[in-house]
Amino acid sequence: MTQSVAFNAEEGHFVADRLRPFIERVRHLLEGDAAQNWTSSDIARIKLILGDALATLGDQTGDNNSLSEAVDLYRGELTNFTRQQSPSDWAAIQNNLGNALGMLGERESGTGDLQQAVAAYQAALLECTRERVPLDWAMTQNNLGNALESLGERGSGTGDLQQAVAAYQAALLERTRERVPLK
Repeated sequence: MTQSVAFNAEEGHFVADRLRPFIERVRHLLEGDAAQNWTSSDIARIKLILGDALATLGDQTGDNNSLSEAVDLYRGELTNFTRQQSPSDWAAIQNNLGNALGMLGERESGTGDLQQAVAAYQAALLECTRERVPLDWAMTQNNLGNALESLGERGSGTGDLQQAVAAYQAALLERTRERVPLK
């Protein structure tokens, strides 16, 4: 067990050492003269890449500021990738927003970020349907289950835990042993 924890910490530092320069370079590019020649769509997509990098950095290193910055970027890009104009991108951003909020929520004693994570996953499921993208739907259901489970562990009733079980059971409809044995 100790060796695994040490390996995970070492792996996290390895990832962080590579992500920090990447994040700084992306920030520099967004602020530089070259960005003036980019389309608003290009800038929005680069901001999403930056958000993903910040979320990964925050996850791997425990840096809540990076996670908060990722949350802010995702929320900002929901105005560029609206549900009406780009439903798949909108759903993916909602899922990533939920992931970042969920990580923050796991690290705090309150439930605000976890509740917002649940709302983001539920929003994602409006477009990320089982019929359209079954494995993405199952992944989002699983993420929703994780957030609800965390909420349920902190609450006094069983409602959130029952909803978590339902989300996990839904995910298993597509994440079968035959289809995705490692998931």
